[in-house]
Amino acid sequence: MEIFSYIVVLFAVLMLIWVGLKFVLAQGNPEEMKKLKNWLLWIVVGIAIVIGARIIVKVVINTLQLTGTVNQN
Repeated sequence: MEIFSYIVVLFAVLMLIWVGLKFVLAQGNPEEMKKLKNWLLWIVVGIAIVIGARIIVKVVINTLQLTGTVNQN
């Protein structure tokens, strides 16, 4: 899970840089700006989903370890 989340966050950072560059190159074109805002929204949503999933997994693992259900390995 950690490797996957690191890869997704790295990809998201690269996408943010790409979208930022496209914003500059759009030069105020309303159609292009609307498309890029949509891209930006979905990148942020994707990052939030990955971080949320990672937090949920950590909470479940910690809860199972504290209750003695699983060994700490």
